[in-house]
Order: sequence, then structure tokens, then C-alpha cells
Amino acid sequence: MPNLLSTPQLVPLYIALVVIGLLYLLGAIYVIGVLFYFRGRLQKKLVALSVLFSEKKEILLSIFQLYDAARLPLEETERKSCSRVRWLKTDVVKEKDVIPTHAILIDLEKRLSFIAERETYIKKSAELQALLLTLKDVDASYRRIVNVYNADVSGYMYWRKFFLYRWLSFLLGFKKRERIA
Repeated sequence: MPNLLSTPQLVPLYIALVVIGLLYLLGAIYVIGVLFYFRGRLQKKLVALSVLFSEKKEILLSIFQLYDAARLPLEETERKSCSRVRWLKTDVVKEKDVIPTHAILIDLEKRLSFIAERETYIKKSAELQALLLTLKDVDASYRRIVNVYNADVSGYMYWRKFFLYRWLSFLLGFKKRERIA
């Protein structure tokens, strides 16, 4: 009885299977490399957001001190909001930490802006104008970083769900990432 596995007609089939297997392996290496690249970029953006939040926190506290030194009438709600910001941890480790941290900072920013609108003479202060300009730059940087972060999340999620390698990304622990609103 002839051995069917060693017939010369099957040699091209074996070669084709080996080539397909090698191409699949190279594709897997590429996809995993791209996933590591995007994960590193996402982590760097979270670190950049932490730095921006820390800078914004310091600016807002400086504005509050300026208002306090000028003896502006500050209500208890403004003082509580400032206290929350003073004790706020700005280290952002996950996407879910970004929105609550940003919301606390925005709350104080809105309260301080309302005070400046109410007490118009403080707006003429050169120190306040410099702080507000810096705050505007920080807000622009925040929007830019969030836009780039969301674009990177889209790329990460595309490669994470890539048809032939979805199982591999699951096994290697590439978790779902959320966009920042």
C-alpha cells in the first residue's frame, strides 16, 4: 500500500501550507508589535494628561490665592471647591480617571471665572491676566492630547479586533480601551 503523505503530488501542497503558516506567523508578529506601539502611546498620553492636570491645579490654586489676597467675597462653595482641588490627585492611570479629575478642575475654573465676571476690577490685574492666558494654553493642550488619545484608541481597537488575530490579542491581555469624551 503506498504512503499517501509522501507522494510527489502533495509536495506543492506542503510547501503552500508552510508558506501560509509563515505568513500567518509574520502577520501575528506585526499585529502584536502594532498593539504594543499603540499601548505605549496611550500610556504616554495619560502621563501627559497627568502633567496638564497638575499644572492646571496649580494655576487654579494661584488664581484662588490671588482672589483671597484681594479680599474678594468668596462663598463657602468656592472654598469647598478649592479644597477639593487642593487635595486632588492628578496622577491619571486609567481613562476612567480622566473625566472625574477634569470635572473637579472645571468646577473650580467656572466658579473662579464667575467671580472675575462679578468683580470686574480684578480682571485688570496683570497677574490674573497672565494666569488666565496660561490656563487657556493648558486647556488647548488638553483638547489636543485628548484628540490624539482618541485617535490612538481607534487604532488600538482596530488592531485588537483584527479578524485573524483577535484570539491572540485576548491571550496576551490587550484589554479594551475607552475613548475620553
